[in-house]
Amino acid sequence: MMFCIQEVDWLFEAWSSSLLRTISFGSVAILLFWMIDNCCRALHPTHRSWLWRALYVKLAFSLVCSATLLSLPAIPAISKFAA
Repeated sequence: MMFCIQEVDWLFEAWSSSLLRTISFGSVAILLFWMIDNCCRALHPTHRSWLWRALYVKLAFSLVCSATLLSLPAIPAISKFAA
């Protein structure tokens, strides 16, 4: 039972640090896009809409990359000749 908890513990640590990094960069990006949107009211609504769509793509890309960049340990191969 303790082995299972340790396995889940390292996975949670890797996932939480990756998610925290993604959330922090995403929050900065959202703030930046919001400031651009509010400061540049002269932009055509279509362009403003595409700015937000680009942000959504950036957030989705960050989420996918953070999920795939987890450093998962490899399971050692079982040898046929193990005693």
